[in-house]
Amino acid sequence: MEEQKENLNKSEEKNGSIEKEFVNKKVGSEVAKHFQSLLQIKKEDGNLLLDFTLNNISKEDLTLTFTSGQHYDFLIFNKDNNLIYQWSKGRFFTMGMKDVMLEPGDQLKWSTSWDFENQIGEQVSKDEEYLIEFLVTAQVEPKVSPEELISREKYIP
Repeated sequence: MEEQKENLNKSEEKNGSIEKEFVNKKVGSEVAKHFQSLLQIKKEDGNLLLDFTLNNISKEDLTLTFTSGQHYDFLIFNKDNNLIYQWSKGRFFTMGMKDVMLEPGDQLKWSTSWDFENQIGEQVSKDEEYLIEFLVTAQVEPKVSPEELISREKYIP
């Protein structure tokens, strides 16, 4: 069962799971200068728990505009780099715009899980490596590269 929760939080959590910070993540030829993203992955009770944090590391207020009820998506790739699961595929989201302003140092957090099933509901191995790509579906003002809203991590059992 997938469980989602969203909250706006100004503190950072670290819980011993796999984590990697992207403070100086390359975006094309430039370094990320607006957001720091952190994707934490932890296997628990047969599921992968995904905790994603997006932190405003700039010195300015940034406005994220969500054009629907979908605020994020995540994709799972197998060891052959084939897409085996996309969270949003087959889901419907409410229509409506929502603006979220992040002041410098503010964070957005999302938590969800994946049950090791592919897109057609078949169980996949819990003992293989997977690449997880987590992305925020907002448009940002002032404009930032979409790459700054994505975090990629390998799950290694």
